[in-house]
Amino acid sequence: MEVPMRFISLIAAFAISSLWLAGAPQNQVSQGTAADESAIRKIVADSTDAWNSRDAKALAAHFSKDHDHINVNGAWRPGSTESEKALTDALAATRIDMTSSVAKIRFLTANIAIVVIRYEYSDDKRSWKSIATSVLHKIDGTWWNEAFQNTLVQPRQEAVAKAARASSPMAQTEPEVIAPVNSKTGFSEDVAAIRKIIDNSVDAWNRRDPEANASHLSEEHDHISVIGEWRQGKAGTEKEMAAALLTVRSTIARSIAKIRFITSDVAIVIVRNEYTDDKETVKSISTTVYRKTDGHWWNEAFQNTYIQATASTSTAAPPGAPASTPVATEQLPPKFDCNQRPPAPPADRVPCHNQ
Repeated sequence: MEVPMRFISLIAAFAISSLWLAGAPQNQVSQGTAADESAIRKIVADSTDAWNSRDAKALAAHFSKDHDHINVNGAWRPGSTESEKALTDALAATRIDMTSSVAKIRFLTANIAIVVIRYEYSDDKRSWKSIATSVLHKIDGTWWNEAFQNTLVQPRQEAVAKAARASSPMAQTEPEVIAPVNSKTGFSEDVAAIRKIIDNSVDAWNRRDPEANASHLSEEHDHISVIGEWRQGKAGTEKEMAAALLTVRSTIARSIAKIRFITSDVAIVIVRNEYTDDKETVKSISTTVYRKTDGHWWNEAFQNTYIQATASTSTAAPPGAPASTPVATEQLPPKFDCNQRPPAPPADRVPCHNQ
């Protein structure tokens, strides 16, 4: 029996598309179930209720033991115990309430999800916004929050004005490396591969090469910058990087603080960053989620937050609010005295740290 030519063409097209997909493993995304999505949304809702009821223990109830928590000040709390303690201190002072909205749930695997959340905070005077990334991990049927990073959504000039300045060059230190519980596999080659990706990203930024800078981004990459700008997808992120690098005046230095493998093929990486122009150096801290597919590590999500020049007191005013307004410092506005913060640089030379 003669096979129709159109049928042969369809088979060939299917074969070609299958080969193309096989050559682009970073595009493959595992889907969670409706029950998983519902459980994750409930965790976010319960966390919001816990914040508004000033219950730090309930807020930290879904933190994993090794949870990494970075707040809007760029303060990093490693471990659930330290995170809960900091939240307890913060909630004892705050009068601020918050609302939350889950903007995206993306399952990297059936048991790991990247969750992007928008927050709005308010007191009796004003309101303000932030955006956060959480990494959720299902273990034995229960979802645990492995990492959380929050960044204020604010104008660049205001963000730069509040950022901490570095007084000396960044020290390069060996990162802490944490393997999954009961892992029998060595991770030295994976650590070396991740460190090389980060080194290459520094080189690409300083050479103003957006294509190289985006070369290890997954196709579904989520990117949140130091001013709370959210870019979705490799193409959109690279386009924004290209526009930024046309005018950027800063160079970047990075020091990896921690590489934590939550599974053999998913790692959470905490990096300290410094951006230097011809006048000063400002600091930030970032969380990156890497996933290994067919032997290659891909950057699935990145969030960056300026480290704030904090005051020594336990409470402080949010941007634009009266100085007497008590404020929690964990997920909320930066801890600083509005009368002491450094003046904003002129508009024509605001450093463009567009990461």
